[in-house]
Amino acid sequence: MLGRVLRVKKKSDVSFSVYNHYNHRLAAVCAFRDSINNQQVADDVAMHVATMKPDYLRWSDVDAKVLQQERTILTQQLQQDPKIRQKPQAIVDRIIAGRMKKTLGQRILTSQSFVLNQEQTVAQLLQEHHLDMVSFVRLSVDES
Repeated sequence: MLGRVLRVKKKSDVSFSVYNHYNHRLAAVCAFRDSINNQQVADDVAMHVATMKPDYLRWSDVDAKVLQQERTILTQQLQQDPKIRQKPQAIVDRIIAGRMKKTLGQRILTSQSFVLNQEQTVAQLLQEHHLDMVSFVRLSVDES
């Protein structure tokens, strides 16, 4: 049974990189602005997308509702901690911001550590190789 069909119209200023896992049950397509000057790096980023399952490309892509939900959850968790309740609100706000950066950052492609070099983020890799990624899609069989 076919669960999803994705049709992409190629624009002249966009190039693609595709990763298809060996078992053909997992794939990722990454779109880059302009031509790709390093196809191997673009392919590695597509593999990273398939492996790490990011939900968003950049922080700016995260919906305000998602940010608010995350902030609410973290606030409720911190209110349960007696040590945190004693701290000034400014400190609590910084703790929440730090935890949001950590937890949501794991879901944002450009904030993730690159799967082939954990000491480098995907954003750093893209910048180093002058690649401007504009979107991605991850496709998987048997995964909702």
